[in-house]
Amino acid sequence: MEVTLCVVGTAPQLLSPDLVNGMMCSLAQQSAEKIDRYRAHAGSVFVRLLHSNNPAVPHIPHREELLAIFPT
Repeated sequence: MEVTLCVVGTAPQLLSPDLVNGMMCSLAQQSAEKIDRYRAHAGSVFVRLLHSNNPAVPHIPHREELLAIFPT
């Protein structure tokens, strides 16, 4: 999460649509893990990246729909 937010602020062109899609899909999958602490941490990171807006993480698939599902 910290590296992604740092890259977004300094070189967002490094975050390709495929990379961001894979990252968000992996976080969503980890959010369904059986182990509570992994599930909670992945969910927290997912929501933080989704709601970051200074600047926003580019290329998050279905951003508007996800923002409706996961409000701040």
